[in-house]
Amino acid sequence: MANSLMVLLVCISFLGLTVSFGYFAKFLFDNPELLDKVQKISAYYEIFSKVDVPEKSVELLKRLRELHQIHGAKELVISRDGQLCKWEGDKLIEFKENVLMEMLSIADHKDITDKHKEIFLNLIVDIPITYLRPTLGMQTMGQHLNLAVTPEGIAFLKMIK
Repeated sequence: MANSLMVLLVCISFLGLTVSFGYFAKFLFDNPELLDKVQKISAYYEIFSKVDVPEKSVELLKRLRELHQIHGAKELVISRDGQLCKWEGDKLIEFKENVLMEMLSIADHKDITDKHKEIFLNLIVDIPITYLRPTLGMQTMGQHLNLAVTPEGIAFLKMIK
């Protein structure tokens, strides 16, 4: 008798879960914008769970995102020695921020060596292209890096907070 009652309770619980899931699925399909958000979250989770970004590169990505917001730029122009710049017409204007010096804790611009530049470039390379997109600027001629934090990169930063 006790076994029959236990089986009946399990069946009723299973039926309740099935009905609840059915109502939830109907709710999602009746609200396509919500379904779209659920699918994006699921896709982001799948991407983020497979990507391993070194801590220092995550720190760099966060800083680049902050600089995007501060300067209202779609992309950042960074010289090979880490100086943040922007183009105004055909003239390159330097900002006060030097990302290389910030990331590597260098006090004076004169102390930047080729080894520092290499380390900085490796930090950038360690960030997946899905999070930080290099853009080719016609004006840079290989002297500067044009970088843009992608929507996936922004979502990644929000997920790791």
